[in-house]
Amino acid sequence: MDGLQMITLGYKMNWSEDKGLKRIVELKPTWIYKYHGKWIAADMKESD
Repeated sequence: MDGLQMITLGYKMNWSEDKGLKRIVELKPTWIYKYHGKWIAADMKESD
């Protein structure tokens, strides 16, 4: 784990717009980590 600097909980944001020009925003929690100075979102799969 050389180079790993920080791990924290963050949010992935997705949005869509409907016909009435209303934006629907969805936030999903995700783990993000800082590795060699670059922030990377962990690729996690949902389990049963």
